[in-house]
Amino acid sequence: MFRLSVSAIAFNQTLVFENNGVVQQINGREAKTATFINLNFLVFLPTSSQSLEVIMKNLALLVLVLCISAVSVSSRAEEGSLEFTPHNGFSGHSEGNGKLRLFLGKQRLFHVESHGYDQADGTFRLDQTVTFQGQPSQERSWILKTIRQNHYTATLSDAAGSVTGLTNGSRLLLEYRVKGPLIMHQTLKLMPDGKTIDNVGKITLLGIPVGHLHETITRKD
Repeated sequence: MFRLSVSAIAFNQTLVFENNGVVQQINGREAKTATFINLNFLVFLPTSSQSLEVIMKNLALLVLVLCISAVSVSSRAEEGSLEFTPHNGFSGHSEGNGKLRLFLGKQRLFHVESHGYDQADGTFRLDQTVTFQGQPSQERSWILKTIRQNHYTATLSDAAGSVTGLTNGSRLLLEYRVKGPLIMHQTLKLMPDGKTIDNVGKITLLGIPVGHLHETITRKD
């Protein structure tokens, strides 16, 4: 059950939102219900001694909360309409800028140039040039294959083993062994503009976090 209470101390009023069940009385005050977007709004009725000003303040507060709820519902709907696939996220030319920190070492800035495309065999290939600040550039490539809906397997040229991938709406989850016992866990989120990806990575050693990565990827094509 979704339940949200908003207290307006200055007005000595409380609004309660509930989508399951009806409350007839709270703290001895009469309450009535009204339905809006599948939510029941329970609003305390003013007593005869309360002024019109208090009533108007209550209505203004209700309108404000309705506006906030509508924006939240719209945002969730927009996000839910996005589907992360290798093609949607990485086709064409893209650039990434981020930072990586391992153990207690210094933060390392990096830049990535990527080019992704579908191959004739149904796989998706992503070629990348990775440059860490102050170091020579390195080339690497991903080849991703769909094994069933929302599930992927991949190879990464500089990984120590195969990559597993899972999509959930606008998110792509990747997991692979970087080197030795170090495991990379990445969550890539496709933003509402359909061109920007927020990439957050966690590196673990025997399940213990030992490194962190954060990158913003922007598709140029």
